[in-house]
Amino acid sequence: MRLLLCFSFFICMCSQAHDISTRASSDILRSISRASADAVITASTDGNAPEAPAKFLDDERFRVFAASDLSQNEIDTTLQYSNDAYELWMGPPYYGKSQAKAIYIMITGNDLDAGAAANREYCNHLTNTGFPSAAWCNPDTYITYVNEGGAGINSAGPLDGFYFMVMAAGKDPVSSDSYKRMTYHEVFHIYQMSNVFTNSDEEYESAMGRLSGDDPTELVAWWMEGQADFFSALYSRDEDGFKDAMRWALEGTGPFSVSRKEKFFEEGVKLRNISWDQGDLVDLGYRLGSWFIAYLTSRHGEAAIYNYWNTVDELGFEAAFEGQFGLDYRTYLDEFEVWLQQPNEDLYPILDGMHENKMKSIVATDTTSNTFRVTLEEPVDAEIHTGVGNLRGWAVGDAGIDKIEMWIDGVYAFDVPYGGVRGDVGGAFPDITGSNESGFSMAYSYSSLSSGDHSAKAIAYDTLGNSKESVSTDFSAVKLAEDFIGDPDAVNLDGASCSLERDEITLVDALITDEPVDLLLKWRTAEQGFEIIEVRGGGSAVAMLRSRQALPVSAKSATAETSGSVFRAVLEEPVQDEIHSGVGNLRGWAVASDGIEKIEIFIDGEYKFDAPYGGARQDVAGAFPDVSGSNESGFSLAFNYNDLSAGRHVIEAVAHTKQGGTARSSSTFNVVKFSQDFISSSQTVDLNDASCVTDSTEIRISNAVVAGDTYDVVLDWRVAEQGFEIVEIR
Repeated sequence: MRLLLCFSFFICMCSQAHDISTRASSDILRSISRASADAVITASTDGNAPEAPAKFLDDERFRVFAASDLSQNEIDTTLQYSNDAYELWMGPPYYGKSQAKAIYIMITGNDLDAGAAANREYCNHLTNTGFPSAAWCNPDTYITYVNEGGAGINSAGPLDGFYFMVMAAGKDPVSSDSYKRMTYHEVFHIYQMSNVFTNSDEEYESAMGRLSGDDPTELVAWWMEGQADFFSALYSRDEDGFKDAMRWALEGTGPFSVSRKEKFFEEGVKLRNISWDQGDLVDLGYRLGSWFIAYLTSRHGEAAIYNYWNTVDELGFEAAFEGQFGLDYRTYLDEFEVWLQQPNEDLYPILDGMHENKMKSIVATDTTSNTFRVTLEEPVDAEIHTGVGNLRGWAVGDAGIDKIEMWIDGVYAFDVPYGGVRGDVGGAFPDITGSNESGFSMAYSYSSLSSGDHSAKAIAYDTLGNSKESVSTDFSAVKLAEDFIGDPDAVNLDGASCSLERDEITLVDALITDEPVDLLLKWRTAEQGFEIIEVRGGGSAVAMLRSRQALPVSAKSATAETSGSVFRAVLEEPVQDEIHSGVGNLRGWAVASDGIEKIEIFIDGEYKFDAPYGGARQDVAGAFPDVSGSNESGFSLAFNYNDLSAGRHVIEAVAHTKQGGTARSSSTFNVVKFSQDFISSSQTVDLNDASCVTDSTEIRISNAVVAGDTYDVVLDWRVAEQGFEIVEIR
């Protein structure tokens, strides 16, 4: 017999036997630089995913059945929340997306008759499409939702061929944080379910972790609901809202007279044993389950949760859990419950940085006409930057994108090259021409800014002359004594001392251009390495930086040629014979008397993509003053060197002129990397038990823990990056 549970965010509504409480998360978009989820989800992209059950009703992502007492805005808002959450977890390159639909959303209001009509419309659709199970056409499903509110997933795609999601819009304002979180919660359940490819009820329930209690006949809440509760708070709210929600989950009383934490230890129950048969106690499975997920995430990173779901269909719940987290789930839960007994003020620090470093961001598919979107991804809002980094984002428009302007501190600064490969954006906007090549990016010297606070925004212009502004990002910049330190011997650490704490490296008495300074380096997920975030000494105040401006890096590689026909192409980064790791720049410049048509990038002899061309390069313009367009001759993009295997590689840039000429420039270099291609959270970088020494331009670290593994790591000063790059990993 099949037992079907109804889960909802606030209450359990069991109008049928099989429901899952819902929730979702926020990252639809991820950049080619792998600062997004597609950077870490490896099992999802190999093209070998199981086939989805053949009994799917249709190929709709969403089909809405709404009560007539709801406004169009309430319906549209529900659909937008659902779509945003869907794109977070099930956008490209997610391998289970064929099984993440059809999703039938019934939205109820306050009127019972209107709810009944929406219920009938849903049932009629199932009947008209020939769905074999009349049980799913329960005409009374709406009643509990209208009367009591809440939300639920009332069918499972792997078993039933579709998901029946019910949202009660009558009790909570649709525009409220609680309603948004409730929607994300439900959609996250669809993400969980869509990773399992089986028609067996028992196999399905087991893979969901719902049979993980000591009584194998009871369905328990901690694993699925804890995740939905945690990720819906993380992605539907801002940082303060996320932390407030987690505190409320621990300190709030909910249905009890004491706090949930107190109630849990008072009852003496194991988290893995809390089932829906235990009345109000199931609330503890949700809320304390969310704290267990926070505990896991603080240790292993957000990506480990997603990678668990990538492997669960093949391995099963227990093996997939132990494979990702290193312990069997019972042992891990026992350790967590001991940890949970600490004072609350000692628990809350694990939340620090989770919101700031979350893997995903929303690129919601615009369901209206006249789509026009622009997003600035770097500089990152509220972070500190220095040296040479990336300035990047994406833009799409029905009319096509003509140009991207960058504004720094409210003043136009320069145009940014447009046209970089963005398969993630293409997947979110499949109907917009050019969305697959919608990225803009360029190398930017943040050190060209003054120390202190700055702002940046991108303005996109379409081919009709319309404009759209990105959300402005506020960041800080810190800098060394010079805007650009060109001499590799200008950095001397022989007399410096170093210390380590968490994900930070402190250098005292480092010599930079013969001036002693103290430096603080911190792990940055976007760069997959350590960035200078604080500079002290030399009579300067502490400077903090956080975003990067787009300026040419150096003019030294441009050799003057002022007569005759000119055609030159120079690949500046990766640097010849150097070692690279993490997310950095792939950049250079090209000029031609007859104009540059495009720049192709080949890696190890294989064509990979075209590089956006047209970045500001006044240094090149000075060397080639008679060549039209030489002042906008740069090409650049963010590149994750960790996507390559460790060892030696060749990157070649091939410039094509408008008259069909070609010029080539290549670089041979080495890649070093950790065991994971993308370290998703700074929380997984732990230097507390490591040691370090300095030598010449190097920082040598022993026993660093990164994503659960122990390494010896060497960082070396790099002129091209104006900072320290990881050059050795053992």
